[in-house]
Amino acid sequence: MTRGMKKLSFIGLRPGALLLLVWLLMVGTPAGAAAPVPLMPLEEVQVGAQGVARTVIAGTRIEEFGVEVLGILKNKGAVGDLILVRTFGDVIDRAGGVAQGMSGSPVFIDGRLIGAIGYGWSLTDQRTAMVTPIHDMLQLLDRKPPKTSEPEPVDKPADKMTDKADGKSRPLLSTPLMAAGFGSNALAFLQTHLKPLKLTPVAVGDPPADIAFGALEPGSAVGVQLVRGDVSLGALGTVTYVDDDKILAFGHPFLKRGPAGFLMTNAYIFTTIRGLESSFKVGATGEVIGTISQDRGAGIAGEMNRFPGIVPMRMNIRSAESGDGREMAVQIVQDEEIMPIL
Repeated sequence: MTRGMKKLSFIGLRPGALLLLVWLLMVGTPAGAAAPVPLMPLEEVQVGAQGVARTVIAGTRIEEFGVEVLGILKNKGAVGDLILVRTFGDVIDRAGGVAQGMSGSPVFIDGRLIGAIGYGWSLTDQRTAMVTPIHDMLQLLDRKPPKTSEPEPVDKPADKMTDKADGKSRPLLSTPLMAAGFGSNALAFLQTHLKPLKLTPVAVGDPPADIAFGALEPGSAVGVQLVRGDVSLGALGTVTYVDDDKILAFGHPFLKRGPAGFLMTNAYIFTTIRGLESSFKVGATGEVIGTISQDRGAGIAGEMNRFPGIVPMRMNIRSAESGDGREMAVQIVQDEEIMPIL
């Protein structure tokens, strides 16, 4: 018997009650339910402590890299203090430093979760980052989500053919957006009209058809999708914390909407590209698995198997010159500021 376990006494139980107890012990927790990991309060985080962080830099496989606590930055975050860390290891070497898309990567010390990588600096060696404390992020789970509805299916027609080099910290996922199915003119339009929101679309393809996505866990890639269907537009980040069907991610705001209604998806990472200003993951959003219901300073929060309201749209496009045409069907999130652009 392992340390800390208590012996169970069956004395005095009726046969029927004993059978029920044995059945409950055999069944345990429901299949697929993810138990929350142990947490470390900010006041217990010590300078010089070393630990590990988790993220995906290619495919769907979660990998670990080293972290060392350099200090506590008082009142430097969107909601409070930030933890300054140095990252190291093979994963960081291959990724070219802390990359966009690593936002939300959970950081563990002695097996306890201290928070999520959420901020860094441009035009540096990109190995220093700032961690949003997990207890600030947990407050997002106490927020009441907006009302939602089941999404309508997207039917494809049967005949279808942060800040620059000024010394300021920046969110690691202010850009880019993964854009699949858009032409060059549409991308140019989006780049212009989404620039005030610090969102930059990057052309990508669809994820491989044979990918079998697993359940989300700390370190998994996760998508926040704005458009889905014959075209797709969404941001990538990393899952920080899972408690049954609730998740926390990013460690910083996406669009800082407060109550939100974005599509939550799993995600596939093609690769992580080194950049002069910052490295970034290139990937694709996958299947819709729930809703992102909170988008606030400490990160984003979502719920699996619960879906936001969407705006379905079907387009018939025909060339005035050749007469050739095609149909397209998409779903767009209900966001008053973004929806007119999309």
